[in-house]
Amino acid sequence: MHPKTQSFRYLLMTPLVAALASGCAPQGSMPASPPEASEKLPQPAPPLHGTLIDGGSFDLAARDGQVTVIDFWAVWCEPCRRTLPFVAKLHAQNLEGVNVIAVSVDDSAQVIAPFLSDLGLSLPVLHDHGGAIAQAWAPPAMPTAYVVGPHGKIQFELLGEETNHESLLNAKVKQALQGS
Repeated sequence: MHPKTQSFRYLLMTPLVAALASGCAPQGSMPASPPEASEKLPQPAPPLHGTLIDGGSFDLAARDGQVTVIDFWAVWCEPCRRTLPFVAKLHAQNLEGVNVIAVSVDDSAQVIAPFLSDLGLSLPVLHDHGGAIAQAWAPPAMPTAYVVGPHGKIQFELLGEETNHESLLNAKVKQALQGS
């Protein structure tokens, strides 16, 4: 390979690798509840409302008295590809008193439906057009799942991807339902 071609490839790949490394948490790299997250929770959930990609609407404030799982993700995030099915499965269980919403932080809403279709997933998705929701919630990694308790407070954060992601998510929802 010509040295200039190699340098050009390096220059193109460096920002891409840096963006992926900073934007996505690899499997098992981030704890489910880092010390700083545990110390700040529970805390009031920021507002969350908008139009779903299927045309419906979602308003967290209208879910008072219920547990809500809010999962921030993006199609470019490889760990999200592995964890979003667990969120969709939780939604499909249709548990009494539990709402599930996936918030896509992708630049374009056009990529969401094909991504969900490719994975065979069905769940309510809100596209964070412009990034205002992510700015208010400040998810520290992709993916980040929040469990909001029945009184509108964030009870738990699940950051990145864990080897036991599905069981952790289900356990946190169960704890929130029990009011602990």
